[in-house]
Amino acid sequence: MFTSAYRGPGLATGGPREGFAGRYHVRYFFEDGAFSDEYDLLIEKNGDVYDVSWFVENELRAVGVGMEVKDGLAVGWRKVGA
Repeated sequence: MFTSAYRGPGLATGGPREGFAGRYHVRYFFEDGAFSDEYDLLIEKNGDVYDVSWFVENELRAVGVGMEVKDGLAVGWRKVGA
């Protein structure tokens, strides 16, 4: 979800067999199923929280912080740079 502008699912590949910390490639889609965009995603455990970073061609595009919840990892994020 990005503000109230749009929302939709994502599909992440890669990452560890267990837990959340690791490197992923993620593709996002709009609610109607159309492709939105894709990123390389880095999740790092930092105490009780997770530092989350999205990259395009090694350029940092967004950062976030996550916490474990019953069904997965909840992450708040914001765009950075251009």
